[in-house]
Amino acid sequence: MIVTYELTHEDQDRFEEITGTHAAASDSCPGCLRFRVGKDIQHAGHHQLIEQQENREGLDQHAAPEAFRRTVQALSTCDIRGMQPDRYEVV
Repeated sequence: MIVTYELTHEDQDRFEEITGTHAAASDSCPGCLRFRVGKDIQHAGHHQLIEQQENREGLDQHAAPEAFRRTVQALSTCDIRGMQPDRYEVV
């Protein structure tokens, strides 16, 4: 899954802090192959989240814990101007 977020300048650091903490915790979850967040160097204010799980069950388990809900809640405090799922596939 690849998702692009567009943020205000004021919220970029907060977004990076929240998603960086979540990415570090996600990397150690069973079934997680990759979870990264980074700036889009071609578009100011855009960040990309890249998540790869072994299977659909891994993705479902990733979204179930309380930590995921806390992350979503924390992200709601950021002024996210846009969110575009660029790619999502289950093989």
